[in-house]
Amino acid sequence: MEKSDEVVQISNQLHITCLPNHRSLQASSMVALFAIVHVFYYRYKILSHQKLSSPQIFRNFVIVHLPAIFCAICQFINPSHHNAIVLETRALHPSYLFEPQSVFGFSALKSPAVKASTIIFTIVLFLNPLAALIYRNKIWVLLNEYEEYNSPRIKHAKSMITGLTIQTLIPSVCFVPLIAQFFLTQYSETGVLILEYFNSFLVILPTLIDPILSIVFVIPFRR
Repeated sequence: MEKSDEVVQISNQLHITCLPNHRSLQASSMVALFAIVHVFYYRYKILSHQKLSSPQIFRNFVIVHLPAIFCAICQFINPSHHNAIVLETRALHPSYLFEPQSVFGFSALKSPAVKASTIIFTIVLFLNPLAALIYRNKIWVLLNEYEEYNSPRIKHAKSMITGLTIQTLIPSVCFVPLIAQFFLTQYSETGVLILEYFNSFLVILPTLIDPILSIVFVIPFRR
């Protein structure tokens, strides 16, 4: 068997194992982003003494999971064009030294499926903090209307809402450079090289900060 065939086989094996894990992680991250926003929503409903019916709860469940499921499906049905990826990589980086056994990427990034999932992910990323800020202001107004707003319970609630607000904003801040790099690289054939070295770090940064925020802003956790 020729080395080129071996490379294709290795790439296909990675496509079968690594890609589903990567896409599942992306989908779960999107669900987590939506879930934080829904904490604001449910908190507001509780404070305003509004009960949710079963259809409303089911609707919210669908809203939280539907974008992630759609993006995951788009990525899974996206075709893998190994030869095209190799040629594109060599064209974009002619100065790179490629080994004969090099494995290039997972799938085509300019397909309609990837474009659709990228657009949905970008919309979710920017709508999440906007929705969180809207409900945060509504919750703040309700908390200030209580006569005992200086009580420890109200202070704890305000502190938790502040922490949740920061948790919602951090992913958007971290992912903006990654999305900008993606569009620059794919559609203008330019990019900021240093951002490529921060890709993995920026993705995990929110998970590193979240526990600290919980300790700082959820007052019972300090004890």
